[in-house]
Amino acid sequence: MHSYAAALTPGGILALSGSAGDAAVLRTRTDWVRRPDVPLGDGRTAHVEERRRTRDGGRLLAVERTVRVVDPDGRGRTTEEGTQLRRLRPMAELAQLFAEAGFTHLHAYGNDADHVLTGRRR
Repeated sequence: MHSYAAALTPGGILALSGSAGDAAVLRTRTDWVRRPDVPLGDGRTAHVEERRRTRDGGRLLAVERTVRVVDPDGRGRTTEEGTQLRRLRPMAELAQLFAEAGFTHLHAYGNDADHVLTGRRR
C-alpha cells in the first residue's frame, strides 16, 4: 500500500478490488469451468477455461487459466496457459492496510465475498 501511496499525487484516489472468498466453496470448486467467449476482432474468439483452488491455508486463491484463440472457422490458432495468485483478504483487513499507508476517506463497495475499496491519499 505504501508504494501505491507514493505513486499517487496528494488527493489521488486508489481503488482496489478484493475478495475474502468463501474457503469452503473455493475448496470444492476445483473443476475446470468454461467462461464466456471473448471476441477479439477480425472474427477471432478467445475460449477461456479456468479453475480455482486455495493455497497457503486459504490465504491465497490460485486461478489457473487456459486461453485458446480460435479463428472464425473454429480452428485453434494459439493456446496460452497461466496461473494468477490472488491474496484473499476481508474488507476490514484491506481497510486497515489502506489506513496504515495514510489513505483517508475510505469507502467499501460490496461485501467480503467480492469488494472494491477506495481511499484518498493525504
